[in-house]
Amino acid sequence: MNNKIKTEQVAMMLMLIVPVGKYLSLPSVLAKGAGRDYWISIILVFAVDFICFLAFMWALKLNTERLSIKDIFDRTIGQAAGKILFAIMFIYIYMRAAVIMESCLELFSVTFAVKTNWFAFIIPIAALSMFMARKGMNNFARLSEMLFVIIYLSFGIMLFLSSRNASFSNIKPILDDGFQPVLETAAKNTFWFSDFSFMAFIMRDYKPEKKYAITLSGAYIAAMAVTVFMNILYIALFDQLAVQSQSVLSKVSQFSVKLTTSGRVDWLFVSIMLFTLFIKATLEFFCCNECLHYIFNVKKHKNPYWTNIAVALPMIIVPVFVNVKDNIFDLFSRDGYGFVFWVIQYGLPLFSPLMTYIANKKEKAKVIYPRRVEE
Repeated sequence: MNNKIKTEQVAMMLMLIVPVGKYLSLPSVLAKGAGRDYWISIILVFAVDFICFLAFMWALKLNTERLSIKDIFDRTIGQAAGKILFAIMFIYIYMRAAVIMESCLELFSVTFAVKTNWFAFIIPIAALSMFMARKGMNNFARLSEMLFVIIYLSFGIMLFLSSRNASFSNIKPILDDGFQPVLETAAKNTFWFSDFSFMAFIMRDYKPEKKYAITLSGAYIAAMAVTVFMNILYIALFDQLAVQSQSVLSKVSQFSVKLTTSGRVDWLFVSIMLFTLFIKATLEFFCCNECLHYIFNVKKHKNPYWTNIAVALPMIIVPVFVNVKDNIFDLFSRDGYGFVFWVIQYGLPLFSPLMTYIANKKEKAKVIYPRRVEE
């Protein structure tokens, strides 16, 4: 079978997607819990994420029969339990996508100092998301490959220019209030991590290549390092005001203006970085769409429009009546109910090698001994 998605493309997707959402409203929320030490909370959650990520990479290697995640569920835990997991996964991914959409609008409004109409903003994005979802994961891989260099080049220039105005002594003293606030903040905010979840939907389309583990692990470590540095820079720039700032990317990028004589280049940086938000939001839209396919037994080749509409319509209408972003942050950060999704974030990746091994073993037996399996 020819690879539909290459290792390098998956690596680029990881490097684009993992930092997204960690430089919007989340830093100020984390700072309220752990103060200037909140970057250590990020490292703690990332450490757990990385262990789960390694387990999932092992599962990719064990998936020699190129089974989808649905096939693996059906052959191990059964169709009913599989649908329950897909329903939980749908809720988890959907709420994260809704927050990304509202945060994207907020970032746009704060950066350009304009009030944007919600419908004028979300409808084109929803339409593009529907189009991308119908075209499959390959398109996200190609889009990430096309935009990767320009996005990271802009991101790197922005961080470099801004860091020259930073006072990194602001992160000291480290752990002045002890380790407990850091640990509690990490445990309360796990909902915003596990960004490799989308890889569950590429199991059929991706065949591990030589040195895939080194490439993907390196990409994930690099993405984590960029995220941590961005948040350390945020503290170095804002110190005690870190708990008050929203749309952190926009705030940090403004520090690059002083070092230029060519106008507001920070607008250019933020505009380019908005592409990463679009990629992540549309990718999560695709994953939600796939979850509905599995829950309602929709054949992959049919891909009906009603699943696209079922995902897009609430995302367009609900924010008009409810402050979705703040309510989700209150529920899964302030109140710490993110643990309800640990079965998807941590349980599924950790058990994925065993489940994949069993499912592939059954599939091989079905091919070699078809009569015996039927009996």
